[in-house]
Amino acid sequence: SDWPGYQKLVRRVWDHDGPSGHDPYGSFEVHVSQVRHPITDGLSSFQTEDELYFHQAGDRPVQALVFADSSVTGQAEPLAWAYQVEQGRVFQTLLGHASISIYRAANLIQRGCTWAAGKEPLSFDPPAILAEGAMLRDGASWKP
Repeated sequence: SDWPGYQKLVRRVWDHDGPSGHDPYGSFEVHVSQVRHPITDGLSSFQTEDELYFHQAGDRPVQALVFADSSVTGQAEPLAWAYQVEQGRVFQTLLGHASISIYRAANLIQRGCTWAAGKEPLSFDPPAILAEGAMLRDGASWKP
């Protein structure tokens, strides 16, 4: 994250010498924000297990697509955002540092990557009959 071009592109980076930090590893609920965006259209809040990162460095604006309440800062901390950059798109999430958190955030990550690539559809939900008890629907264990 030391390359200025990267910092400009993603808008928020870990500040090794500053206030960046995270809650202790554990369970927390990820909430979908009120911002209307194709990535989160129809996406529900979900539980995950991860480190809830906060105080990322950067002064360019971001609108949180999802957030969680930090027990350390006492604030709603942004965990994913997306925006246009010239003819391209950027999706960034702070989720996914543990294997279980990859599974729990899989739908958000897939939707974000698909949107950033300019592709459709953004929903990867299989038919309900095939997904009963699957992680993408109810947070149950799921393996790709």
